[in-house]
Amino acid sequence: MAQTTAGSPPSPSPPGRKPNRERPDSRPARLMMGAGALAAVTVIGAGLVDYPVAEAEEQTTTQAPAASTVAIERPVRYVRLKPGQKAPKGAKVIREAAPTPRIVVRRVVTSPAKTSTRTVARSKQSGR
Repeated sequence: MAQTTAGSPPSPSPPGRKPNRERPDSRPARLMMGAGALAAVTVIGAGLVDYPVAEAEEQTTTQAPAASTVAIERPVRYVRLKPGQKAPKGAKVIREAAPTPRIVVRRVVTSPAKTSTRTVARSKQSGR
């Protein structure tokens, strides 16, 4: 082994081994991962636990609540009856409007008989 003195460079690493390189410090990344995991566990825990809710104070006045009328709208349900079916008792029957009739207009054109003479041109076949 070679001894090093104060002013000489360090001896080379033995063959077959990679030199040690400096790596970035992983502690800040680990700290951020831990903080994120803690936040996730907190959110999950808050979703599982049923926290008590402050209830509103009851009214201590002795006045009776004012009577109010509320109109309740009930949905109208239309039913199409099949041929031969009857509506239940008390049901309002609305007749379905008849569809507009399908009108087909055909125009028949009668033209007077044409009496034209055809002119036929006769020619000899070339080459014969």
